[in-house]
Amino acid sequence: MVAARIPCLGRVRGKLRGMSQLSVGRDPLSGDHATMSYRSLPELIAKLDYFVSQGLASGDLVLYICDDHEVGAVRTELARMGAVCARALDSGQLSVTSSQDAFFTTGSFHVESSLGAFARALKDAMARGYRRIRAICEMTYLLAPIRGIERAGECEARAHAELFAVYPFLCVCPMNLQRDVHGTWAGTALASHPL
Repeated sequence: MVAARIPCLGRVRGKLRGMSQLSVGRDPLSGDHATMSYRSLPELIAKLDYFVSQGLASGDLVLYICDDHEVGAVRTELARMGAVCARALDSGQLSVTSSQDAFFTTGSFHVESSLGAFARALKDAMARGYRRIRAICEMTYLLAPIRGIERAGECEARAHAELFAVYPFLCVCPMNLQRDVHGTWAGTALASHPL
């Protein structure tokens, strides 16, 4: 499987290159839209440490949309990263929400609604004085047994083309390989992320 060999890929200024540097200190650029694999929440948080910490230090709004993990568990793990993250959670600079609240509020998945939510988040972030959004979206939402989810790949591709590559956005979409037993992520997520 490609995902097992290449844990995190993305697009940088129109050129394709690996983004495994996210976990070892490469400063990502606006327009980056990457995907990565993980097998546990502690592993995921460790891989995201630099991405989150650098974003907070840079004055970015960091949005985490969790699906595979409970909001409270993610908040706890992020707070363990240190006082800066704990303060950012309290101030709202670091925000954690569920995929249910972000994508499935009507009980089904709608591409336009999901894109609209990201566009509203960007507008709100700019109005609040943030220079950019760093989004983390757990890709296990692709596995949701919900009406309309078959269009999630389209949503990912359009989010990249219409938002992430155009506006001050960075997005990392991690996937728990232990839940992707049928290769949905390898087929859908990798196809919809710039490789």
